Amino acid sequence: MEINNSISESTLPVIKNSRVTRLPKFKRYFNNRNQIRNTISKRLFEKSKYNSSKPIDTHTSSSVKSQDKHPNLINRYLFFKPHISAASWIAIDGKSGRYLDGKNIDDLREIASLTKIMTCITAIQEVYKHKRSFEETVLVSQTAASIDGTIADLKPFDELRLWDLLHGLMLPSGNDAAIAIAEFIGKIIDPNIDPLIAFINKMNTNAKSLNLNDTVFTNPHGMSTTINISSARSIAVLSSYCMKVSFFSKIVNTKHYICSIYNPSGIRKIEWTNTNVLLDKGYCGVKTGVTPAAGPCLCFCMERRKKKLLVVLLNSKSMDARWREAVKLWKYASLHLLH
Repeated sequence: MEINNSISESTLPVIKNSRVTRLPKFKRYFNNRNQIRNTISKRLFEKSKYNSSKPIDTHTSSSVKSQDKHPNLINRYLFFKPHISAASWIAIDGKSGRYLDGKNIDDLREIASLTKIMTCITAIQEVYKHKRSFEETVLVSQTAASIDGTIADLKPFDELRLWDLLHGLMLPSGNDAAIAIAEFIGKIIDPNIDPLIAFINKMNTNAKSLNLNDTVFTNPHGMSTTINISSARSIAVLSSYCMKVSFFSKIVNTKHYICSIYNPSGIRKIEWTNTNVLLDKGYCGVKTGVTPAAGPCLCFCMERRKKKLLVVLLNSKSMDARWREAVKLWKYASLHLLH
């Protein structure tokens, strides 16, 4: 009698949930997840081929205007993007000026004490242009000493160096320092007209030379007594330019500054602390600002590991929200936007 040794596959018993017939649960999860991720990556890669063919301008203000999406779209879409509460904001590459991300970047808004960025760079440029010195003594007028808002605690008839006064402008955001600088530099620009008007005219001329055509200055301090108007994009272009000037970048990267002030009643020492608390976290400038009309504003710069980011936040949700969102934006940009 012949015995059939062949056993058909269908006659084998099926062992449910066996390791032979089914992958472990965690492996199935990772396989499914990787399949989904690879599908998304493939689609985005096809998109990036189209976008990467577009040229990207660099080293000019027009490069900030270029909002073409970055070729590496996979990083842009697959990784976490922080929520930013600011009504208007922009992030650019601090080295090339390349646009990275933003919202309502061309909306016209009051810019509060971010005005002082232009005040400071205008003073520095005029000192160079007219071959003057930062060691020259500035006399503080009654008008400058009596202004409201954030102050550098200057008194009428105070005398201090222009270099000291620039720190009083940018660190404690002194409105009194802004007026004193404008009056002093305005006389150098044009001694035949009101020095304050001469200085403000020069601020607007400098804005036009940087193609900041939506920017108008009516005072050197940013208070809402008269309105200074600009956009996140224009402030980013201005700040990017200013941070390339060594004197400017040195001032805005100073945490504390002590100087002596001469007055007919005696000599006193004063210490100013920078309102930009991000300097304690390794950031390198540039300016804070707040008014009821403009809301909390911030322009900051961060440079680390050969990456440089510059961000402008206008009308943030709160004073503290500016700092939290600045840290989040740096982490997001340094990982996924800057190369």
